[in-house]
Amino acid sequence: MPIKKTNVKPAKKVATSRAVEKEKMVSFGCAVANFFKKYFQFSGIATRAEFWWTALFLLLCGLGLILVISLFVFGATNVYERMFVGYVMMMSLGVFGLITIIPWYALMARRLHDAGFTAWLLLISIAFSVYGGLAPWGYVPDLRIIRILDTVWFVFLLILFVLPSRKKDNPYCK
Repeated sequence: MPIKKTNVKPAKKVATSRAVEKEKMVSFGCAVANFFKKYFQFSGIATRAEFWWTALFLLLCGLGLILVISLFVFGATNVYERMFVGYVMMMSLGVFGLITIIPWYALMARRLHDAGFTAWLLLISIAFSVYGGLAPWGYVPDLRIIRILDTVWFVFLLILFVLPSRKKDNPYCK
């Protein structure tokens, strides 16, 4: 029996705008791998999932490091041992911070690009950090205003990091 042809046309693909497309969901392991793989990559984009999974990883690592070393502090028998363990804890956290500061700023830059903003906004955060770092040496007359501005800036950046991806008219997405 021959197959009868019908006049039914195949369905056309519905064109969706890029702004409506869902962003790619990144797993925890993939986000952490990308964090270290893209150590110096300040260009490109990072999805919200990639950013927040990495933030969780860094928070857990820092808290874990504090927990492990504080167990040694409580196990110390005298003041000198506690001072030494406290020194080791501060040095460990410092080394952890030095290892992760560059890829963290690179990830923040990529996240800002994904939201459609320039990464140069991060220089304001660095300026606040440098200005606040000068305070212990007496170079800064009053830190109250700087702390308030820094807090407002921190909240502003958090809002930018929470914004969804901007695919339409985004100069950073290709």
